[in-house]
Amino acid sequence: MIMIIAYIIAFLAQYIVMLPLKDQRESQHRFPWLTFIIVLTNVLVYVGTVLLATRTAAATDLSYEAVYFNMLYPYMTIAGLTATGQGVGALSVLTSGFLHAGLGHLLGNMFILWFFGRKLEDAM
Repeated sequence: MIMIIAYIIAFLAQYIVMLPLKDQRESQHRFPWLTFIIVLTNVLVYVGTVLLATRTAAATDLSYEAVYFNMLYPYMTIAGLTATGQGVGALSVLTSGFLHAGLGHLLGNMFILWFFGRKLEDAM
């Protein structure tokens, strides 16, 4: 039981250690619209892929995880395809940046994007 608790604490600590606690923002000059739009787009793409994977899994004998992996797999091989000269197209390179492997991945990335994106927009 102690090993399980230690494993859970170690697992959670790897996410907590990298999170920023605060920034030195004096004042917000304006609402960070660009950051908000990027975060919203990421969330909508994630919800869309989850709904599509759920619907496809219900219509087939495959599990949700298998369907979701098969949807993301072509985008995970972009670096390899580009390095070998096969290419995948400019649009695929851009759209693959909006795909996330899971809810934790999405939430972590959106937190960091919101945290630093606000400051970056204020500086611009």
